[in-house]
This record gives sequence, C-alpha cells and structure tokens, in this order.
Amino acid sequence: MCIPPSSETRTDYTDKSRYACPLAENWGDINLYRPFKHAELDGYFGKKGKKGHDGWHDFYKAHPRAAGIWTFSRPGYNRDHNEAVLYVAHSCGWLCGTGHLYFLARESSASKWIVKNRLFLWIS
Repeated sequence: MCIPPSSETRTDYTDKSRYACPLAENWGDINLYRPFKHAELDGYFGKKGKKGHDGWHDFYKAHPRAAGIWTFSRPGYNRDHNEAVLYVAHSCGWLCGTGHLYFLARESSASKWIVKNRLFLWIS
C-alpha cells in the first residue's frame, strides 16, 4: 500500500515549486555534472521558430559528453523535516525524457532519505 505525503508536505512543495532556485555548484561530484543558468539554456532552446535551428544539436555540439539535462524542483517538507516531495525530470532530446514525482521519508533512526513512492508523470 502506498502512503501519500502529508497535506503539510504537499502544500510546502506546491508553494516552493513556484520559484526557481539554482543548484549549488559544490553539490555532489563536480566531475559528473555542471549546473546551467536559465539564460544559457535559453541560448540553445529559446530560438523557437528560427529556421534550421535545432537546440539539442547545438547543446550536444557544445557539450558532447552530456547525457542530457536534469531538472530538480525545490523540495517540499513537512514541519518535522522527515517527509519531502521532489520533482525530477531528465531531458535528452526532442522525444527523449521522463518526469517523476518522488515522495521521500526519513525514519527517526536513519540519517538517509528513503524513497517511499515514485509517481511516473510523463515520458517522451
């Protein structure tokens, strides 16, 4: 049986998801990722309607080792910070990508977050 996040966690997620927040440059192994500013991504994909423009071609030409683009929402928490909801999307081409909503929980004795449920939202 899937237990949903509390209404408090869902409300915090909804409130925070309205605002973008850049990923810190020192998050995780910097050899595995590189944060992008929205302006840089707009340079690849913001030219809709320009004849002959292919944003993904330009992106992979500039970043040949990239495995696409990952997008993370700001997490929503409950008051005790032992529940969280997070949206994660991976885009790798015009018809290549997925989006998931994660429900995470931290048990009182554990220091790690555990995925309690994952909702598969879309695929392209």
